[in-house]
Amino acid sequence: MGSVDPDYDLAIETYTAIWPRYEKLGFENLTEQERTIFCTWQFVCEVNNGGFHQFFFNPSGEFAVETVDALDRVQMPFAASLLRNALAAFPDPPKDHRTRAEKVVSLPTNV
Repeated sequence: MGSVDPDYDLAIETYTAIWPRYEKLGFENLTEQERTIFCTWQFVCEVNNGGFHQFFFNPSGEFAVETVDALDRVQMPFAASLLRNALAAFPDPPKDHRTRAEKVVSLPTNV
């Protein structure tokens, strides 16, 4: 049973279809369109659920830089600007999850 929002249903079904390809092929082997959907969906879900701390702490933070471009491609300029500001406070987040998580935890609480 779908939600009352067909756009949401389409987005989650598309992301769900991409996930197995991501697991099998890796991010770099997805098409540009798949990477765009992947990054945008993870950004929206993580930030809406737990803010930027959660976005950077979780595996989604591995693709923070790529996510800015994805948000620009789907014409979400406000979200892209928020992420750019977050990246100014947390530049060059490590790709390695453990290293990135340790750095996120060590950030001052006002960041």
